[in-house]
Amino acid sequence: MMPSFKSPGDAMIYRDFIRGYRKKLIHSVGVVGKVKFNAVDNKYDGLFKGADNGIIRFSSAVKPNQAS
Repeated sequence: MMPSFKSPGDAMIYRDFIRGYRKKLIHSVGVVGKVKFNAVDNKYDGLFKGADNGIIRFSSAVKPNQAS
């Protein structure tokens, strides 16, 4: 699990010709969208003050159930 946290980018680490790339087992599929973040009044600064433009990603750790 440590390579997931220590990797400098968002690509999985290439090990060698035989093992190739490490398989991504959870959160392997997701959707992204543009957002505007309206923050409530708080004591924090930076992003927590709000942002007009942002990108958010939603993914699931397990396969979702289909509604009947």
